[in-house]
Amino acid sequence: MYEKRIPLEGTEQLTLVEMAGNLAIEAWDQPELLIRLHDGREQDLSVEQTEAGPAVSARVSCAIQVPGSLPVVVRQAMGNLKVDGLADLNAEQVRGNLKLTGVDKAVLAEVYGNLKAEAATSLRVVGTIYGDARLEAIQTADLQNVRGNLHAKASGRLRASRIGGNLLAKALEGTLDIDRVGGNALLKSMAGSVNLDQVAGNLVAKDLGGGAQVARIGGNLVLNGDLSQGYSYHFQADGNATLRLPEGTNAHVTV
Repeated sequence: MYEKRIPLEGTEQLTLVEMAGNLAIEAWDQPELLIRLHDGREQDLSVEQTEAGPAVSARVSCAIQVPGSLPVVVRQAMGNLKVDGLADLNAEQVRGNLKLTGVDKAVLAEVYGNLKAEAATSLRVVGTIYGDARLEAIQTADLQNVRGNLHAKASGRLRASRIGGNLLAKALEGTLDIDRVGGNALLKSMAGSVNLDQVAGNLVAKDLGGGAQVARIGGNLVLNGDLSQGYSYHFQADGNATLRLPEGTNAHVTV
């Protein structure tokens, strides 16, 4: 195994230029960068000092420990990428899977595998997630394009332009705003408003607390559970519509 320590005094950011193998980035409380190549040698690592800070490339898989407050930019990760505890991450291209844990602010461009993100303040996807995306405890998420399925749980506000597969959203505290869902949508225990322009498949919803506006459902609609007073619920379905509301629900229904 090869290790290299790099002092970071005056460094503005860490740039990971071309990481050929799997990459793990973990925050720690030391004022330096520690790089470990478990199956590599010194010649497998390249470090260039720039005005902003170190620019690192590796030809093998590696693990990096970095001060949590230092912004990290990943230009290209050819394998899987795991990031834990950073304040600021910008990942331009990840060829494998990406797992984020406790990353305060993350901006992603292209992820060719699956995305799993937990416990973040802000998550932005400005390009495409080609696999599935699973989000949990994300305060604000803004996704441009997810080719696979999207599963969001116990989060705040969620905005997405296009979901190619199915949508599963559960226990969201903020608004859910999505332009297009290519598959089916399952919504449960939503505290904020639900706004969907188009669901190509079926929509099953239970306990929508903040109202709902769904302009087009290509399949069937099943609406269960409680509706909140003072909100409106509007659905247009090409298929069948089934309503199962609790006894004593005070609502005016127009079909």
